Amino acid sequence: MMNLCDLVNMSFIEVRQMLRQKEMSWLSFADLVEAQARIGHEHGVWADTDKTCVESQLNAVVEALENRRRDYALDGLSFGVKDVINTKFFRTQFGSASWKGHRAGNDARVVFNLRYEGGILVGKHKTAELAVHFGGHVANPHNGSRVSGSSSSGSAAAIALGVNHVAIATQSLGSIIRPSSYCGVIGFKPTFGWLPRTGVLKTSDVLDHVGLIGRCVDDLQLVFNIARVQGSHHVLKELKLKSAQRVNDAQWRLGLFESNPFEVDPMVSDGVILFQANLNSSEIEFRSVPIPPFLTTTNEQVCLIYHSDLAYYLRKQLEPVAGLASPLLEQLLAEGDDIPPSLYRHQLSKAPEITRSLEVFMDEQGVDFLIFPSAASGAPDTDDQSKTDLNPLISLTGFPCITLPILMSSDGMPVGLSIIARKYHDHLLFDFVKFIQMSGVKCRPDVVFPKKV
Repeated sequence: MMNLCDLVNMSFIEVRQMLRQKEMSWLSFADLVEAQARIGHEHGVWADTDKTCVESQLNAVVEALENRRRDYALDGLSFGVKDVINTKFFRTQFGSASWKGHRAGNDARVVFNLRYEGGILVGKHKTAELAVHFGGHVANPHNGSRVSGSSSSGSAAAIALGVNHVAIATQSLGSIIRPSSYCGVIGFKPTFGWLPRTGVLKTSDVLDHVGLIGRCVDDLQLVFNIARVQGSHHVLKELKLKSAQRVNDAQWRLGLFESNPFEVDPMVSDGVILFQANLNSSEIEFRSVPIPPFLTTTNEQVCLIYHSDLAYYLRKQLEPVAGLASPLLEQLLAEGDDIPPSLYRHQLSKAPEITRSLEVFMDEQGVDFLIFPSAASGAPDTDDQSKTDLNPLISLTGFPCITLPILMSSDGMPVGLSIIARKYHDHLLFDFVKFIQMSGVKCRPDVVFPKKV
């Protein structure tokens, strides 16, 4: 009989297989979900969860399966969502005292898509105030004195602790990739627009992404396929997705920058070199590529767009509850208010040019992917994001990005390795990760069982 540690370490696909082959009963699965929820309570990742709501969902799925009313793709999936995403059963409070007790009364489209296929929504993960960079954070599972990241910190910590198989999170600047890197899990930011934003807090039209955090790339790819937009209303996206195929088993071509585009912990930098050395395969070609000028000058532009958008959208969000925002958030919004509209429009107009520049750069260098550290170092002890990374650029361009927990900082904290692909090459990105796993690179982390601090 498997113990709790073994069960929590299982992927969703492994759990689903056991359920379908009658090696695990639905009662045992319910006990597992309850145990996972308790772990979440012990480590403070929940913004809201309710055992009765979870049992109601589970009973509906089991009844439909037993009566053969329908088959599901996600039976056996335990998932949680960042508390800026609407849910029917649980409160949606946006990490803000201003919205305490608020219930949206509906599921966001991405939540509906997963629940429709049998996924069990266990609860809402803590987030920062209105998904901005401070407040609401959860202790890092690897070291309780460190942060878990920015606004998706609760989601990344929940996955590291084995609370859920998959988390739905959001990113405007780096809030999927950076927390995943800090917590030693896999974070996936799809091509812009692939996961629907209906029912998700809006902070920026051009930067907001919905993405996924998990521990198993196969889980993430399956959930992505269920959650994404598809069908007759998205014909062009479907065609682009199908056209992004590896041609005749050609070599995987990886671009590594000649030098780090931002200051990086030396051990992290050495880890990238070791990753290259360990992937000694005739099917992979590493190419040294220069740092294009736009790579190091874009972050300031992205932050200007972001801060102006925050002021515009969050002012509207706070109108009904004036006076309840924190001083830090009010300060940030005031900075956004001070940005001249002409400057905002100018910077926004340059975004398509930067996206095109990155596409041309990858074409000219002849690479399928670019790889670089997901963060400058391991998780800090405060939410200090003063160090530069490439996450804002990746959000602005909308390229798909996955971070893998395969690097380590000098102080023993996990650091992710980011891999980006061209737009709509999301499945090619998943295929490459599965290829390097088969080549011996461990991309699937074990669940962290931290000592209480």
